[in-house]
Amino acid sequence: MLISSGNDKPDPTTALAQRQTTIRDVLELRAILSGKLRLPVELVDLILDMAEYWVCSRTQMTQSCSVAQAIRGRHDNSFHSSGNLLALRSDIIGRCAGHDGPGSQAFQEYQPVDRTPATPAAPNEKLCSGASFAECLGDTMPGLTYPVRKLVFTIWSHDQGWASEGRDPTNVYNNSWTWFEVGLERFVQHEEKTNMPDLSKARTVIPRSQAKDGDRKLDMDYHRDQYLIQLNRQADSITAQHCVEWRWDDSIELDQGRADTEFRKQGRSPTTPSGEFVRNLQVGDIITIWAKARFPGWRNEVESVTLDVHWAY
Repeated sequence: MLISSGNDKPDPTTALAQRQTTIRDVLELRAILSGKLRLPVELVDLILDMAEYWVCSRTQMTQSCSVAQAIRGRHDNSFHSSGNLLALRSDIIGRCAGHDGPGSQAFQEYQPVDRTPATPAAPNEKLCSGASFAECLGDTMPGLTYPVRKLVFTIWSHDQGWASEGRDPTNVYNNSWTWFEVGLERFVQHEEKTNMPDLSKARTVIPRSQAKDGDRKLDMDYHRDQYLIQLNRQADSITAQHCVEWRWDDSIELDQGRADTEFRKQGRSPTTPSGEFVRNLQVGDIITIWAKARFPGWRNEVESVTLDVHWAY
């Protein structure tokens, strides 16, 4: 959804001033309902889930950047020239600052602000399941294996402001070659402590990888509909804010033709609102957001990116 556009650089702190629900909020209300009202814990958790009283973890990228695909043989320090930039990496799903468990010191090895992509996952590597994080998370460990209920992406960006082809008057996102995709990282199982993740070894699960010259390389292709978050408006130099929400209970029930038309006109994919990506997120997962551009001349001018992860305790 396009929220607004303008020439002024956004202030994400002001734009996202609403208070986030913390783990402390959830634990306090849970204690009131189960203690003072003597409701069964299972019923309390169901009430909180249905009321959408979920913990919210926010990650922000507020340092502007430019992403483009350089012409072969040329180099320009004014932009990230591969056409692919890991713009944002979320915190570990289930982790709450200040409320970590006995193994929380291990989390110090994790650096969510690092933009270096994690090593691609190898076919024979054993990646962690959510249960592996119980000792690290302690009493903040979600009771569900797949606790994520909603992702909210808030993106301020625009492209280079011109294009060799004219704009489509029926859809300002048509023929846009700057966009944002979602990614996923998971940790490797610890070799010595079988019930603990190795927090120094995250692996990229999405984007997919393939073997090349004896090594594994991330497969950076054109628009991947199943991972597309948002396209920039084509040939528009004015910064725009797009707010995209994915929910665990999303389900595409529209006929394919109608879904394709409705979502394409919003600069989105007709397949991502299926809810599948959100439903498959486990405790311990890391969500990444990639800023992308294709073909010489196209630039993705990113002002800020914010990700809100809402999960049920």
